[in-house]
Amino acid sequence: MTLSETSLLHRMRLGFIGFLAAASLANAAVMLFGTEFWYWSTPGVPDTGPYNRHFVRDIGLTFALIGACFAGGLYYQSLRVPLLAVGSGWLVLHALLHLVEVATGCLSPASLIVDTPAIFVPAVLSALVTFNLYSEQKGGRYGLA
Repeated sequence: MTLSETSLLHRMRLGFIGFLAAASLANAAVMLFGTEFWYWSTPGVPDTGPYNRHFVRDIGLTFALIGACFAGGLYYQSLRVPLLAVGSGWLVLHALLHLVEVATGCLSPASLIVDTPAIFVPAVLSALVTFNLYSEQKGGRYGLA
């Protein structure tokens, strides 16, 4: 890989993290200040149980935290990997919870289709980007840099 390709790849990864930061912070804002709108307009959410304003706001605070981690990871290079690991770690655990709930019958298998763009894709991609940046930081010893 040439230096320009590496630079482009690095910028693309950081652009994706910036997108996750903005999306997480925007989602947090709607969850905190437009709880009922968020609940009824987010595909699949009403299928998970009755509306609970406090619970939506609790999760909104979590999205604010992970958005801040992604944003901080862009700004603080020395803390990039740990901050991204927190944000992507939560996204991965959230995706795993959805898989467990489908496996145990709490959610319909059809929810996997609804959940893919907003839950599974960001979880997998953020974990891959985080691991890739970690590998790059360690001199490419893990095969992805």
